[in-house]
Amino acid sequence: MRKLVIAIGIFTALATAGTAFAQEEVHFEGYWVTNPVGGPGTTLDGRGLVTALYPPLVSNFVANEYTWTTSGLSVAGSSVVGTTTYQTFNLAGALFTIYEDATQDARPTFYLCPSDIIGADGRYQNGPIYLQGHYTAFSATFDVGTTTGTFNAQVNWDSGSHLTDFTPARRGAAKFGGTTTQNSTGACIPPGYQIGMTGRIFQVTTASNETSWGTLKKVYR
Repeated sequence: MRKLVIAIGIFTALATAGTAFAQEEVHFEGYWVTNPVGGPGTTLDGRGLVTALYPPLVSNFVANEYTWTTSGLSVAGSSVVGTTTYQTFNLAGALFTIYEDATQDARPTFYLCPSDIIGADGRYQNGPIYLQGHYTAFSATFDVGTTTGTFNAQVNWDSGSHLTDFTPARRGAAKFGGTTTQNSTGACIPPGYQIGMTGRIFQVTTASNETSWGTLKKVYR
């Protein structure tokens, strides 16, 4: 997947002020079943691999693989400026779920070009639920001229076997930032999927004004 995703600099609307501190929780890669410039009702279901989990989350990538799915997101509205589409999403019932699976049946073929993910591939949602949360914000952009885009989101962690790795104060307002690509040179999108993506989830310890990924890097630990 690293060959599939164009690193255009993850842009994420994260809060920073004064001595703000952002700690990465999750890094993930995969694909979305959607048209990135679709109108209202277009879904954004997807799945892929979690490639890193950071303390205080406890994980074992030798004994297990970690996969993710997103479900329940659909486009609420969109607008176009030049070659870029800006989308907002319905959030009711929308979930981000991480699974912990000792069978490790998804990881061996995920990096094939194209990956052999097939539709709602069950290998990406088997094993116990490691962590699950509901979306409280989600927006996306996509530029048809460059076939690349960004997404920004927020999730509150609600359940899963590792929810207690976080203190109650750390379970809310986890921030997403990520990039997407479609049909670009070197992009191997599996059949049935429309777009490749990579994302990171952070917990920001102080809340204030929105800022760019470049600013966040200055306070990231």
